Parts: sequence; C-alpha cells; structure tokens
Amino acid sequence: MKIILTHEVSGLGAAGDVVDVKDGYARNYLIPRKFAIRWTKGGEKDVEQIRRARKIHEIQTIEQANQVKAQLEGVKVRLAVRAGDAGRLFGSVTQADIASAIKASGGP
Repeated sequence: MKIILTHEVSGLGAAGDVVDVKDGYARNYLIPRKFAIRWTKGGEKDVEQIRRARKIHEIQTIEQANQVKAQLEGVKVRLAVRAGDAGRLFGSVTQADIASAIKASGGP
C-alpha cells in the first residue's frame, strides 16, 4: 500500500515521504495512530504542505542550533505538579508541558 507519512517513523522515513508498506502495517498501525495517510493523487498537495512545514521548523545549520541552545540556557522554567508526601510525582511531566512552560516564560 502506498502511504504518505505525516510524522517521522524510525526505519521508514520522514514526514512528507511517500512510501510503500504492507497493507496490514499501514491499516493496523500507521494510519490509526495518525503517522500516515493513504496516498491519493490529490494527496500530493498534502505532501508539499508537510514538506514546507517540516522545512520551516527544521534547524538548518549548526549556528542556528547554537543560537537556540543559547536562548534555552538562559530560560528558567518552573512547573507546578502534584507530588506525594515522599516527593514522587503523580503522573509525569511531558515534552508538551515543558514546551508550553518555555513559551509562557518568553523563551524561543
């Protein structure tokens, strides 16, 4: 089955890639988890949109990476989470929690 990846899948490809996979893998794993969509002729527009979005968010050079690193090193973030008496957290702190806290504190 021919599919368009919407997210990077290890060993398969990056977002925007058109790949052929076995029908069961696409139907039972990739498509339900929103890692891919079925390929159609009209889907080529989606491929271009995904590639443009990936290029915008992608860090192009080492200098850009170092700039982002320097910006992040200067940001102090405090997350309020529930914890038990022994200091163990109820639940977890996710990447999304950290990203939203950085944005709220004025980071990159």
